[in-house]
Amino acid sequence: FMHSTDTDMTVSGRETAGVAHGGSSQGRPVRRVAILYSRLAAYMVACLRALRETYDVELLIYQYPPADEAPYDRALFDELGTVLDRTQHGDEEILARVRAFDPDAMYIVGWMDRGYLNVARALRNDGVPVIAGCDRQWAGTWRQRLGQLAAPWYLHRSIDGVGVPGER
Repeated sequence: FMHSTDTDMTVSGRETAGVAHGGSSQGRPVRRVAILYSRLAAYMVACLRALRETYDVELLIYQYPPADEAPYDRALFDELGTVLDRTQHGDEEILARVRAFDPDAMYIVGWMDRGYLNVARALRNDGVPVIAGCDRQWAGTWRQRLGQLAAPWYLHRSIDGVGVPGER
């Protein structure tokens, strides 16, 4: 979703003249990314921290609380921006807050949440690029094949593309 030159940047079709290499213009980060996540893991926190620091990205994150079998320290999120507990916010509230945030892009990992998909669909209809993330490589399991069959009706209306893990 980005194209840059030395002096201009286009993000999701929005011009930000005079901004070079991820800097700020008039105090607003060049990019804002809304993230709807299932449960953030430490590796993803490190990726988001690097994204934020390298490209001056402002983040709005919704996530589920940690699972009992995989606890984590909330201090991991202190530098990420606004991180909210999904279970404390209804679908309409999330949609309103994300729209008010005015993101340049959305990243969703949590397709099991119909509310997340509805927010993603609404933002996509507003012209915001929506990328879905996966935490598993394609292995051709029955569950993945079932998802492949259901995706045109269940997922494609809500996203523009999928980021999948692979070898480095």
